[in-house]
Amino acid sequence: MTVVILLPNLVQALFMASIVPDQPRSKTGRKRVTLSTVAREAGVAVSTASAILRGEKTSWASEVTRARVFSAAKKVEYRPNQIARSLRSQESNLIGLAFHSLDMHPIPMAKLAEVERHVIASGYQVLIRNHHGRGRDEIQSLLADYLSYQVAGVILMPSHEVEEQIQWLLSTGLPAVTIDAANVVHVPNVAVDRVRGAYLQVKHLMEDAGCRRLAFFMPGGMGSQADPAAQKMDGFTMALEECGSSREEHLFFRDEVDSGYEFGRRAANALLESGEFVDGVVATSDQVALTAMDVLTHAGVRVPEDVAVIGFDGQAFAAHLAVPLSTVCQPAGIGRIAVEMLIDQLKSGQKKTSLENRLLLPELVVRASSDPARRGRANWKPDSAGSSRTFM
Repeated sequence: MTVVILLPNLVQALFMASIVPDQPRSKTGRKRVTLSTVAREAGVAVSTASAILRGEKTSWASEVTRARVFSAAKKVEYRPNQIARSLRSQESNLIGLAFHSLDMHPIPMAKLAEVERHVIASGYQVLIRNHHGRGRDEIQSLLADYLSYQVAGVILMPSHEVEEQIQWLLSTGLPAVTIDAANVVHVPNVAVDRVRGAYLQVKHLMEDAGCRRLAFFMPGGMGSQADPAAQKMDGFTMALEECGSSREEHLFFRDEVDSGYEFGRRAANALLESGEFVDGVVATSDQVALTAMDVLTHAGVRVPEDVAVIGFDGQAFAAHLAVPLSTVCQPAGIGRIAVEMLIDQLKSGQKKTSLENRLLLPELVVRASSDPARRGRANWKPDSAGSSRTFM
């Protein structure tokens, strides 16, 4: 017979182990550090640890106790459960960010990065969703998800008109701000002045680079006058009229579906196949201008000697091409202003229900692709009387 003698300390340890459950584990198997973990480490009640870590003034906790709790939290690498804290206080430090085409276009991504940086600097955290422009129902579902997460507010960069969805969101009491939104009149909106940007593109090619006939590469549909494509068309028209010309004298290449690199390639090929004379190309994005220039140069058309090219957006790659691309740069600060608009609502406790539309001015940046000093008479010969045509 084997006799086991248990020492008093060992008996106590086994007894405590039988009544104190293991710490919960995450799906990775790692023990999850909870408030109870901190309290045990510091030798205080859970309520005391909770009050101290929340920064509450506690008359019963000495400075020594407070220091012990903070030291324990650091030792066990405690991170507060923000979701649980929001549920208890009915207040959230989470901002929902909904941006379109993050996987397709670098401009929304750049604006998102700026927004995220300023949200975090303001003491909030972010919940990011990418929507793909599949329709208004997608936006409605996304906004409903944000409500379930109890976000404090929403910053939305839509790909189409969302006034109906914004109205619904406001009915819930949730503050919101939009970026580059079309026809939104019930929440603050900050946007680039696309009319001005398109105007600068045409004025530069016609007056500075001496172009006589332009080809406009314009992906995207034109719905209301607030749509980006319609805004740019207004700017083109205004500049052409000031230069003594009209839209009827130029070429337009359109596509309501494709809006990126592939459209620039197809539009340039369509221009070459048309046999029409142009000595300037106005692209509504730097992506479109990049592939258009590639097609033209491979076909023996010199940029800018034969055809001057200008883009829009001011993407970083534009300055580093074999022929650096002239462009109209979107202004910095859009993300910062959007965050300031939302934080103002959160601090005041009132959502804005009237139009606060901030239009930021873009900037013309002239590079080699439209350099007036390198411009000469185009090698192309006009095959037509110079009337306007719309392709694609």
